[in-house]
Amino acid sequence: GEFREPEHDDERPEPRTGARLMRCFNEEMDSLGMGCCGSRRGISGIALLSGPESSFNDHPCDELAKKPDFTPHERAKIKDHCFSDGMFLVHSKSLSYAKTSEKRMESLGKSRAQRSEL
Repeated sequence: GEFREPEHDDERPEPRTGARLMRCFNEEMDSLGMGCCGSRRGISGIALLSGPESSFNDHPCDELAKKPDFTPHERAKIKDHCFSDGMFLVHSKSLSYAKTSEKRMESLGKSRAQRSEL
């Protein structure tokens, strides 16, 4: 069809979509015997920031849920890897998150100013 993408392009070998890139990364990490994220990465003292305890930003759950190319298994894991309250920043192009991000930034600035006064 008109919009069909080639399976592989030597000039641009990376996967064309986020879901394909995620799958490629996970397959490569599995082939190395390592997990993708957090302490499962298996590198002492280093962890990819993931999950509500470690991550400072992530994609909104509702935006991830709308992605049509996730498998049922990937879709079941969305809640483990999406934005939740307490994270610093929402990774989204939607302006609907701008006000809450602005409030978090203002709060951070105020708390830093208060610490410097001590």
